[in-house]
Parts: sequence; structure tokens; C-alpha cells
Amino acid sequence: MLFNRLRKHTFHNRYEALAFEYFSALGYVGITHNYRSRCGEIDLIMLDQSTTVFIEVKFRASDHFGSAAQSVTLQKQHKIIQTAQLFLAAFPTYANDCRFDVLAMTKNDQTYHYHHIPSAFIV
Repeated sequence: MLFNRLRKHTFHNRYEALAFEYFSALGYVGITHNYRSRCGEIDLIMLDQSTTVFIEVKFRASDHFGSAAQSVTLQKQHKIIQTAQLFLAAFPTYANDCRFDVLAMTKNDQTYHYHHIPSAFIV
């Protein structure tokens, strides 16, 4: 299982680490993070009960140039989907129910705010 890898490696992005803590508190179980393929990268891959969840984490200090969620463009979605397909081909154990979530994060003063969008896009 890839989860053992997840515990041993540190997160290079503090927002992804905060996102991992957020989802863990909701009962999700980590599979891996920063999964890379020739098509792109997926920030977090976790289990929500028996559903494999591919999570894109976005942080914005302000909405002046669009929200964090809006920055997940169709092109980015396509790359995530392709990378997820390669992940599922490599690890068919996780090829059950799947979904693609976005966690948009902002920070006001010293407080982080999380906007979780389950099933943000579909195949």
C-alpha cells in the first residue's frame, strides 16, 4: 500500500500538508501525495471510505485574479484525469469508485479557510 510512503515523506508544499490534515480530520485515509506521471501531477490521493479521491489543492492569498477554485482550468482537469487513469492502471486495487475534488484555500489574518468541492469535475 502506498500509504506507508506517505508517512515517510515530508510535504514540499505547506498547503498540501494542511490539506492532508484537513482531509484526515474528516476521516479520509492517505494513499499518496504528489503522484507524478508523464501527463502531470496529482496533489493528494486519498480514500473516502471505499472511494478513491484525487484532490487538487489550490491556495490564493486574494481573489484579485480569480478564486483558487477557478484556477483549476479545463486543461488542468484533463491532466489530472490522465494522471489518475495511469495511477489506476498501475494500482488497480484503487480502481473502484473514484472522484475528483478541489480544495480551495485562502488565508485571512492568521486563519486558513477551506472550500472543499467534492466531485468538482467528472470524466
